[in-house]
Order: sequence, then C-alpha cells, then structure tokens
Amino acid sequence: MVQTRAQAAKSKATQSPEPVAAKITKQPRKQRSVSVTLPDGQEQAGGGAAAASGSQPQPLADKLLNAAAEAMGQKPSTHKKGLGSHPLSSLPTSPAPHPAGSPAPEFTIPAVQAQQVAQPPFPMPTLQAAVEKAASPAVQAEQQAEQQQGAAAAKPAESVEPRPAAAVQQQQQQPVAQQIEQQQEAQPPAPLPRPEKLLKPLPDKPVVCDKLPDGPEPVAVEVEYVASQDLQPVDDVAATLAAALPGLEASDWLEAVKALNLLRQLVVHHPDACSAQLDKLVPLVLKSVRSLRSSLCKTAIMAVADLYQSYGDALLPHTDVGGQAKPLTSLLAQILLKCSSNDKKFVIEEAQRALQVIIDSLNPAESLALLLPYAEQHKNPKVRGKAGGAAAAAVARMEPAAVAAYGLPRLLQAAGKLVTDNTPDARDSAKRVIGCLRAAFADPGVEAQLAFEPPAPPPAADGEEPARQPTRWEAYCQANLSGSAALAVIKASAD
Repeated sequence: MVQTRAQAAKSKATQSPEPVAAKITKQPRKQRSVSVTLPDGQEQAGGGAAAASGSQPQPLADKLLNAAAEAMGQKPSTHKKGLGSHPLSSLPTSPAPHPAGSPAPEFTIPAVQAQQVAQPPFPMPTLQAAVEKAASPAVQAEQQAEQQQGAAAAKPAESVEPRPAAAVQQQQQQPVAQQIEQQQEAQPPAPLPRPEKLLKPLPDKPVVCDKLPDGPEPVAVEVEYVASQDLQPVDDVAATLAAALPGLEASDWLEAVKALNLLRQLVVHHPDACSAQLDKLVPLVLKSVRSLRSSLCKTAIMAVADLYQSYGDALLPHTDVGGQAKPLTSLLAQILLKCSSNDKKFVIEEAQRALQVIIDSLNPAESLALLLPYAEQHKNPKVRGKAGGAAAAAVARMEPAAVAAYGLPRLLQAAGKLVTDNTPDARDSAKRVIGCLRAAFADPGVEAQLAFEPPAPPPAADGEEPARQPTRWEAYCQANLSGSAALAVIKASAD
C-alpha cells in the first residue's frame, strides 16, 4: 500500500515506544509544513532548521551561497528551498550498515533527530572565503582559459594564440580608454571614401568655338553616271588604257570610278584595244562590283553591261569562274546577288539591266548551262527566282529545234522543280519555260525528231467505261517526270 510521508510519519509514531503527538496543520500549498511535538514538549516546524542542531537559519545560508556564486562569476542558484526545509528530507534512502550482533537501529523520528544532533553541522561557506577563492590565480587562469576557448569556438577560421596570464592581468589593470585606443590602433585603417567625380560646370553663356576638326575637309562629290550612248571616244587609246589599269587597282573609290569610265569609253569605241587584256580587266571590274560603295558598284555594273555588249561570247570563259562553290570569283553570281539583294534601288535596277544584257549577248544554250544550276540548287530563294527568269528569257530566244537539241527532258525537269518552288518569281519563270517547251513539243520537226508514242491504255473491265487516254504531251511529262512533278507541269501548261 502506497502511503504519503505524513501517513508514514504517523504510523511510525504510533509504533514508537514513546508516543509522539503529531499535529498536521493545513496551510497553503507553498507554505504547508508539518509540526511535530517532541516528547519533552519541544515543537519543531517544518519550514525552519532543527533547534537542537544548532545550525544557522536557512535564508542566511542561501544568501551566502548566492554571494559566493556572484563573486566567482557564476549565476546564483534559483532554488528557494534551503537545507533542512523539511524534517523528512534528511531521511536516508537506505538503512545504514550496522555491526553484526548489535541491535538493529530504530527508524523513528526521535531516533533520526538524535542522529542529526550527534553529527557535526555542515560547514557553510562565508562571503570572505568565496571572494578569496575567486581572486586566487588558479581560478583566474581557469576563467581565462574558458574565455579563450569561447573566442576560438566563435571564430574557428582565425588562429588565436593563447596569451600569457601576466599580459592578461596587465591588460585588466589598464584603463578602459587606453584599451580602446590600443584596439583601434591594432585594427586596419578603414578605407577612405571615394572622391566624388566633379562634372565640368556648364558655362552661363554660349561660347563660340572657332576650332575646326583636324584633317582635310570633306569634299562633296557628285558621281555622274554616263549612259553608254553618251560616251565619247578618246584621242590616245594606249595612254588611256595605261591610265585605266592602275586606277582600277586604286584604294580610293573616286580614282576607281574615273578608271571605270575610261574603260567604258575604250570598250564602247575602241574594243580592239582591250580584247587582248580581258583576263586582267574582268577580275578588276569584278572587284568594284563587290564594293560596298553604291556609286562605285553601279559604275562597275554599267561597265559589265558594256563589256558583254561589245565582246559577247568572248566573255563566256570569264562569266562564271568557280560557279556556286566560289561566288566571289564568279561574275554571274555577283550580278544575280545584286539583282536579288536588299541594296539601294538604283543598284538593283542597274544589275537587272546588266543581267538582261548578258542573256541577250551570250549564246542561249551556253547561258542556260550557266543559269540552270543557280535556278535549281541555289540556297537563296531570290537568287533562284532571278536565275529562273533569266533561264526563261534564254529559252524564249531558242528555236524549237535548238530546244530539242539542247534536251527537252532536261529543260522539262528544271521546269518541274521551279514550278513547285516557294518563290513567286521562280514559279512564274517555270510557267514561261513550260509554255515554250510545249510549243516546241508541238512543232512537227521536233515531234518527228522525238518519235514519242504514248503507251496504250489498259483494257476496260466489263460494265465499266474506258479510262480517259492522256494526250501525247501529258504522256511525255509522265514518262520523264515523277508523279507530283508531272501533275504540276500538266496543270501549269493547262493554265
């Protein structure tokens, strides 16, 4: 059966040979205590110390312990109950050993109190002893070690060497102001603030500046574009040719424009003087065609038109040097690029006129051989459209027999690619080529030369109408083209 301390004390008192009258007083929870009446009439309160023990009152001991803790730099104890605050708090948890043969001790309240009186009182620390202990070198050294360990734990990245005790004691004896000065001297100097950039003040009144920019003054230049019919012949052909060649190689664009005009005069009125030097003149003119200077580029394109108009097929070896693989060395590629570029309008118009002069000056079959690769394979859709238009113009200049001699299937395949191109110019040029090819196919001489017979239609099944038989032109397109290309060409020719 579990009993409270009051019940245990009451039961033990009743079993004692000397009866003890116990009186329990009901008090508030924080002030509840048990008063016991001893046999001799003395009364001991549970809140104070035993009268027979001769010990000092508990509140004074608490004050001494708190003062000692404050002197040692520790936090005072917050325990409110002092030593011996309850008469049963000092009861042993287990019976003390006793010698054999002796009677067992009695664990009654009078016996326990008699045992407490027999024991000497616990020596209570005094304030003077606590202060002396706190001022001892050993305690100070221990406190310094704890402070250094705390600083090292707070800053693990910095290596702090332990300072000797004498230096720490000397620093403690220094005044606070001197310590602050030493700490400021030990710290690195603070960076100075960056000076503000002062702007140059604006003048109150406008200042007239008479200083001109260094270097020569720019000269306003007006380039005159002379038409081919307005060019005049020269008196000294050799001297003019000798002056034109270095000018074409000059880095100054004005000198190059003058040299191109001199070359145009020689080409139009004295073509025999330049025919022997075409291999030198054409690359120099091509260099000016590639120029970013619009005036120089237009003058060079006009010179190209004059060259083809004067020499014609003689320029065929110099027209497409390098082909699509090397457009920088191909005069035809540069003219096509200028026609389809986003350059200035007067340059584009001049390039289109020069391309038409080239097609009119060269053999149609030879020009087709140069134009068809650009119309079918070039990556730029605008170039494909311009090349297809030039090829259609070349096919339009050919006779039906020349078309058949060049190869009607080859031209039909090129038209099948152009008619499905995503460029309107290419589709329009394909329709013109298809019209020319159909007209040539209908020519009796070409029909006899081709000797094409359409295949016989399959026999119709019983009860079904016979299938529509394609015409000779439709059968020829189906025989030489793929299904989709043949349908596109047939549709374009029907339109």
